[in-house]
Amino acid sequence: SVTITYDVLVLNDVVAGQNLTNSAVAQWTGLNGVNANERDGSDGFGVEPNDYETDLQSVPLIVADNTAFAKSVAADSDTSTPVGTLRIGDTVDYRLDISLQEGTTNGVSVQDTLDAGLVFDSIISINGDAAADYDPPASGAGSNFSYNTIAAGLLPSAGAIGSLNFPIGDVTNDPLGDATTDTLTIVYRARVATGVLTQSPSTTLNNSAVLTYNTTSTLNASASVTVQQPVMSTVTKLGNGTANTDLSPLAVNVATDIVQFTLESCNTGLAPAYNVQLTDVLATQLDESSVAGLTVTINGAAANDGVNYDYTPPAVRGGSLVIDLIDAVNPGQCVTVVYDIGFHTDFGPNELWSNSVTLDE
Repeated sequence: SVTITYDVLVLNDVVAGQNLTNSAVAQWTGLNGVNANERDGSDGFGVEPNDYETDLQSVPLIVADNTAFAKSVAADSDTSTPVGTLRIGDTVDYRLDISLQEGTTNGVSVQDTLDAGLVFDSIISINGDAAADYDPPASGAGSNFSYNTIAAGLLPSAGAIGSLNFPIGDVTNDPLGDATTDTLTIVYRARVATGVLTQSPSTTLNNSAVLTYNTTSTLNASASVTVQQPVMSTVTKLGNGTANTDLSPLAVNVATDIVQFTLESCNTGLAPAYNVQLTDVLATQLDESSVAGLTVTINGAAANDGVNYDYTPPAVRGGSLVIDLIDAVNPGQCVTVVYDIGFHTDFGPNELWSNSVTLDE
């Protein structure tokens, strides 16, 4: 017997998943040397009398499709929490990794769908190129990929919501290039939109993407982020230690009594509450000039005016006492305001009135 072994190279224009067939026949002659009377198999297998030929033998070769697709959260703007934990207004950088095998992959395109509450901000880079229009790098990582320039006008623009399209086109991965850089990466930035998500301690946003290539092949990937929000509780108000209602009011002698009011609100959410503002609207019967002993406690610690909060006293009768916090109110913690106040006396007895407090922002 004789055995022949040889190698072939799969060309760049072969599409992943394509079936290739390699066939062979063997022929021989009945006499040594060239002789017009010999049998040499030229009639073909089994065709007499010149049938010195084997049946055609073939070996199918399927070009493997090793394409892979992954999506991940690369970074975000909230450095005080793990990556992927955000607040309203924070940005998140998504990474789309398209792993392409050697050769040519046709019609590469990614459709990325942002959940409601996320809005597209900008493209960070495509295959390492950080400036539009986007081209494959001439050297280094990613330079083994070849594709046409990706025009910025074909890509999502700032403010886009919902479905985002990233058309890459036909991509050739040089078989002789660096095998460690067979991943084409898209990095883009999204922002958690204001006024879309309901106020909730925690909301999970699932962001999915689909890679399409070679006309009909698809791969799916997704990445989730958690949006945490501060939720300040309804302000409680006590007068001399009592939560009064119109059915059980606090009886006072306006000529001599002083009332101590206590205001409190707690953060029941999962993110810090910044710039908390408490506004206490004084009843006209209260003497705005007699406010005394005002103390503010933030997160269990005594706070200082001008350092931890800003205090604006009531300017007129029936005006408002305003506390603007400089410090944040962290999750599970509270802000407490205590102050004393007396009364005007230019009204008759047996009146029923109240002063109210709101947490404005």
